[in-house]
Amino acid sequence: MYRGKDITGQSTAANVPAGIRLVPQSKGVLRYLSVDANLRLSAAYAAPGAGVADRRVNEVYALFPQLRERRNTVAGVLSGGQQRALSAAMGLATHPSLLLIDEPSIGLSPSMVGDLFALIKEIPQATGASIIMIEQNVGALLRIAGRVVVMKAGETIASKTVAELASREALMRLY
Repeated sequence: MYRGKDITGQSTAANVPAGIRLVPQSKGVLRYLSVDANLRLSAAYAAPGAGVADRRVNEVYALFPQLRERRNTVAGVLSGGQQRALSAAMGLATHPSLLLIDEPSIGLSPSMVGDLFALIKEIPQATGASIIMIEQNVGALLRIAGRVVVMKAGETIASKTVAELASREALMRLY
């Protein structure tokens, strides 16, 4: 359900205008384009019109200053963490109301995970977008999440605030 409507089976073409964006588990960047071209393409797709894409790209650069520094760099030569950040920034350039992020920590070093999660934590306050994130790195997730939903075999087995899961024992009971 999204905004009171069942969107099961709804196409990407219908979800994008509704404000839903996916940051895929794979890096999801156009490897042979520059950072700036990746962002501008995303912004222009969601909001064609004079000046809108420029404004949105500049808003994203404010959230991700390290991408502004690499704006002319070909995306394929960025580190794994930088590509994940670019993928998230591409989603944000479309001004989503809901950002779905799939396994952002896959393949990243612990320091890169910390940096990326710090950026992800800023997104709701800076943009107003809600985030649903799929993540197996529970420790990193608990540092930024407000609510955790634990699923097993496609079924929800718990939905709790981070405070309710604060103890190791509470987490271990779920697994």
